[in-house]
Amino acid sequence: MATPTPASNLSGLALRLVREGLLPAAEAERLQNDANTKKVPLISHLVSSKKLNSAAIARVASEEFGVPVFDIAAIDPDSTPAKLVSEKILRKL
Repeated sequence: MATPTPASNLSGLALRLVREGLLPAAEAERLQNDANTKKVPLISHLVSSKKLNSAAIARVASEEFGVPVFDIAAIDPDSTPAKLVSEKILRKL
């Protein structure tokens, strides 16, 4: 498992990805810097750069931030109450 160097500026999700062995520390730092330069969230940058698949990122982010992963594909839209939430809000989120 790769570990960041003591001089590394990694924190949060980037550090967790390194600790999980999904990215080498140097690459995680480069990707984090690229995301900062482009002013996009690290997760968006990771997905768009295709360095990791979205399922792996979601799992690690879920564990890092303590938020469960919600699989929208697990919901059967025909069995949900109609108009409980407006279509405008659903499309926005």
